[in-house]
Amino acid sequence: LVADEEAAAEGLLEAQRGAEEVSRLESTVLAAREAEFAIVLRGREEASAMRERHDEHAVQCQGLMLGFESELAACQRAAEAARPAEKLRRLQASAAEWLGA
Repeated sequence: LVADEEAAAEGLLEAQRGAEEVSRLESTVLAAREAEFAIVLRGREEASAMRERHDEHAVQCQGLMLGFESELAACQRAAEAARPAEKLRRLQASAAEWLGA
């Protein structure tokens, strides 16, 4: 009978140690999940911030491109307007040479 009580007490101690180990493992798993969640959340926040900065840069670049296109169009218009004036100057120079000769 004493041997049975000792075996039962030993079994209870072993079960208690097992329960404590399970509790520690569950705490470790919970801490790992919380850390993983924090990492994923931080990654999402950083990705969102990067997308926002990218969008801002894209808008700035688009504005620059529109400005450059506008300047190019103005230069092309000025060049087109200068062509007849340049032709007239050359004709006047040729006429002056011809009359002077």
